[in-house]
Amino acid sequence: MKRLELTPELISLIHDRVGPDVDTDGIAVFESISLNNLPLPGKKGTIWEGAIATPLTLRQIADHINNGGHIPLVMNHDMSGVPKGRVFQAGIDYSSSGDFELRTLFYLDKTEAEMAAKIDAGSMDEVSISFLPTSYQCSECDFDYLGEGANWENFYTRTCSNDHEVGKDGVHVRMVGLASLIELSLVARGAADKPKIVGRSTSKLAPASAQRLAAAGFEIDGLVCQASRGESTPMDTNKLTADLIDAKTQVGVLTAAATAHEAQLTAAHTARDEALGQVATLTAERDELQTKLTAAEGESRTADAEAAVTWLTASLTKLLTAAGKTAENLPTDVAALTAAIDAETQGLTALIPAGGASQQAGGDDTAPKADLSAFKTRK
Repeated sequence: MKRLELTPELISLIHDRVGPDVDTDGIAVFESISLNNLPLPGKKGTIWEGAIATPLTLRQIADHINNGGHIPLVMNHDMSGVPKGRVFQAGIDYSSSGDFELRTLFYLDKTEAEMAAKIDAGSMDEVSISFLPTSYQCSECDFDYLGEGANWENFYTRTCSNDHEVGKDGVHVRMVGLASLIELSLVARGAADKPKIVGRSTSKLAPASAQRLAAAGFEIDGLVCQASRGESTPMDTNKLTADLIDAKTQVGVLTAAATAHEAQLTAAHTARDEALGQVATLTAERDELQTKLTAAEGESRTADAEAAVTWLTASLTKLLTAAGKTAENLPTDVAALTAAIDAETQGLTALIPAGGASQQAGGDDTAPKADLSAFKTRK
């Protein structure tokens, strides 16, 4: 039997995702592998030939479901009929080959007991999911078939604007992101990795299981992808090893370059710090010398000024005394002393006659003649 045990935890999860009033009596819950990130099979001749859903796409589909997005469970992608049940939980896990796979939990209404029995018996065990990605990117050049530069001719010819044709030389589209998620279908032949609807022993999403992971899904509307199983291709381990060695070599080179750059940067910072220290020291020494110079100049001017005042005061005192004046209340600065001395000097100069000698009384300026008669010479 593939249906999961309807535990209280599982019932609580259904009520949390679908609604508290959902009648869980008689429903059958199953887990399915709905999509993976391997190339899609069975799409030859279409835009989806070899198409790959990215892990981001799977992640966004899972988030959409787990955030309460209404995803009906239908039959053969027929949205015109009454849904058989509903998808309520999703998760992303690794497959046995190491690929990403999208797992979903869905339930069948109690009115679908016959379909549930067919799934339990394995006569119906595949699913297919319908979604529209955010972009269809060319695997060679990242041209977006849903972008502004694309048109319907690109889809019709399966050729991007750079002439890369889907299906030739390994060219395919990458289904990136999730624009809308439409439904999950029970189908006779799906596209998910085997087995499509898993049993209790391999369940990974049931609340009591060891792993609870989230997943994502597909959508439809002309460009909607209806996908299930992806097919794996042999891996070239030699090329992978060579690429890994090359990558490690590049990392080593970049690491060495980064180390050398860091050393140079450290040395530059050290030199800069030393230079700044020297500048600070020289600035302090300059300021100290400037202070000393200013003080010395101030002291020098003070001594000269005091000496000048002392000399000028003495000179003025002498002039005043000579003029018969009293030397009191004399000026104390150089300019005033100089002015006073000039004034007194002019007064004294006025007493000296022209020619440099004073006149005798009577006005006779004739000099007396000497009597030399007593002196005789021998003949």
